[in-house]
Amino acid sequence: MIIDTHFHAFPGKFLELLPEPQNEVRGVGFHAFDHREYLDVMDKYGIDIGVLSNTGGRIEKSGRARALELCQILNDAFADAHVKYPRRFMAFARLPMVDMDDCVR
Repeated sequence: MIIDTHFHAFPGKFLELLPEPQNEVRGVGFHAFDHREYLDVMDKYGIDIGVLSNTGGRIEKSGRARALELCQILNDAFADAHVKYPRRFMAFARLPMVDMDDCVR
């Protein structure tokens, strides 16, 4: 069984809320997470399970309220992927490290 734990994903709504230039790395923009596209890549390279994660686009620099909102968007998208494809997608939850009370909610 091959498990890929370096599976970064950026839901479309998440990307829309990131301030410029955080939605780009070295001039290359991120594309929105798409279940089918990721599954096609996994199948092409023989990956059984993809563990979704997010580098965050420096979420914490967005302020407390926005960080919480962005993390919720990520976690909801990752949970949705797992519910739809429980044998293919797992995920690391993203916590809003701006405020510890928000992290435990």
